[in-house]
Amino acid sequence: MVLDPIFFAVAVPAVLFAGVAKGGFANGPTFVATPILALVMPPEQAVALMLPVLMTIDATAVRVYWRRWNVAAARALLLGAPIGLLLGVLLFSRSGPVAIKLAIGLIAVGFVLYQLLRARDWVPTAPKTPGLGYFWGAVTGFGSFVTPAGGPPAAV
Repeated sequence: MVLDPIFFAVAVPAVLFAGVAKGGFANGPTFVATPILALVMPPEQAVALMLPVLMTIDATAVRVYWRRWNVAAARALLLGAPIGLLLGVLLFSRSGPVAIKLAIGLIAVGFVLYQLLRARDWVPTAPKTPGLGYFWGAVTGFGSFVTPAGGPPAAV
């Protein structure tokens, strides 16, 4: 990684923007920080840079939400997440930076499309079943490993 002015011009605002957004103002900006960083540095390093920031914010937020979750939904997400994490590990260990950038980009575009569809009320309401919870848990695990931003699929 080269620490040049372009890196700092992109990295500092991306990390600050993500931190402020994750702190309670919005979830979207948090999601785009890693793709923006991947433009000026290897994607693995972009993920490594964002992960401690996001984990620290999440750890401090646990107290606010303590015992305010749906136990059945949390269980389904937690049981599905390891599958997504494993898929993320396989992607990182068996592919190069181009495939990782592609995955980050597809996840980012998918999130934007989902938000657009949701804003227009075009997202159908699915029945709440454990199977869907496992699926979204896997998507959350994969997104958390690759971008790291598993919040949007967990919210679905």
